[in-house]
Amino acid sequence: MSDFTAKSPGKSGTAIFYATNASAVGVDVHLDKSVFCYRKCELDSSQPGQRDFICSGTRTALQQAAEQCMSLSPDVIVMESTGIYWLPLYEALENAGFKQSQLIVLNAREVKAARGRKTDYTDAMRLTELGRSGRYRASFVPAKQYREYRLCFRAMQNTKRQKQRYVNQLHKLLCPAGAKASTVFSDIRGRAATAIITALAEGITGDALSALIAKSCAGFHLKRTPEEISEALQCDRESPVWPAINSLLHIIESLEKSFKQQYTYLRNLVLKTDPALFKRLQSIPGISEMSAVGLICEPGSDISGFRSAKQLCSWAGICPGNSESAGKRYSGKCAKGNKYVRGILIEAAHACARTKNCFLADKAQKLKERRGKRKATVALAHNLLRIIYAMYRDGTEFKNSPGTVLTGFRVEKFKKAASDLTKVQGIEPEGTLVVKEEATGKISAKIEPSGQIRRKRKITPE
Repeated sequence: MSDFTAKSPGKSGTAIFYATNASAVGVDVHLDKSVFCYRKCELDSSQPGQRDFICSGTRTALQQAAEQCMSLSPDVIVMESTGIYWLPLYEALENAGFKQSQLIVLNAREVKAARGRKTDYTDAMRLTELGRSGRYRASFVPAKQYREYRLCFRAMQNTKRQKQRYVNQLHKLLCPAGAKASTVFSDIRGRAATAIITALAEGITGDALSALIAKSCAGFHLKRTPEEISEALQCDRESPVWPAINSLLHIIESLEKSFKQQYTYLRNLVLKTDPALFKRLQSIPGISEMSAVGLICEPGSDISGFRSAKQLCSWAGICPGNSESAGKRYSGKCAKGNKYVRGILIEAAHACARTKNCFLADKAQKLKERRGKRKATVALAHNLLRIIYAMYRDGTEFKNSPGTVLTGFRVEKFKKAASDLTKVQGIEPEGTLVVKEEATGKISAKIEPSGQIRRKRKITPE
């Protein structure tokens, strides 16, 4: 840290300004306009150097502004992460020769101006002063290649969500027409369900529809029998909603095809760039191919920008938050973070919790008993990300160990529950006894005469 002195205007003497950087550029970025504010102060100088200029949002104008910034040679350039508007400017500054350590992107909520004191120029000036003083916390920005991968991945996820919205609309139109598809199908866009609903929308009824249902159900394990499906799909063919249903089916089919194309393209890019990392991530229970693609596209393959696993978890918004005032601790709700990475981890945690012979599933089981299913899922997702950070850092694969859910103190816990049950119900535990876990009402254990304990669904004394 250096001391820069400058005379205070209208007063005698000098004022000392403690600054980390001698010069900085603050940029208030918008879609069609960017305001640049440059300030520089040499040691013992009486007048700080300054320069302000504005450029439009075109590619050519941004390149010229980047060259102008390069001629000023600032120590840092500070901008807000306003949507996606900062990306073209960031790329132009990179191409002009600035290093990634010189380009500082800040979260807008951390540098928000007070109400009534906000203009484009004052925003740029405030960012400049933050850059000179060093009182900022830079956001993580991956390399250019992975920024482009990330945009492709998010577009693919948006296509998936858009398709699900149309599927929900399809369900809402089928019900008023009398077709209770969701009653007999677990997924109305499954292979058998899609063939049957498409035929129904095309006007096939009667024996032809029954024959199609029987043929489509062959080889599939469905919720209902073909006869029950035929009964549930007896609908009003005179309803005016059928053209809309046909239109929705075409849109959904188009979105599904688009999603598959985007995923195939992105998967090939990832396999070409990071095949070893792609394989290592899939060694973690619950991480599928699609999840591995997302975990590579979002942070990239280089996570050296995070000094620890704690920082990575905080960036993803998957760790407990801090809320304390006057010595009282309030809700530890997770702070906002990367919602795409968080969604991937939550989905992986659900799958991992159902994995057999895995210590992570055992940990999830213990957390469920103490904190409930939702908090246990978030805690397991947090643990998965810490494991992923270690794999990135060390270049190793996931090492699993067999699960030991009902051992140690938990054995004593279930034995005590069995003893309490016998006292309440007056049962003599001569043979095998099945015990229900009191914490959640869902966990049970079967205690054999030998003392061995194994899990069981039904809760009945034997």
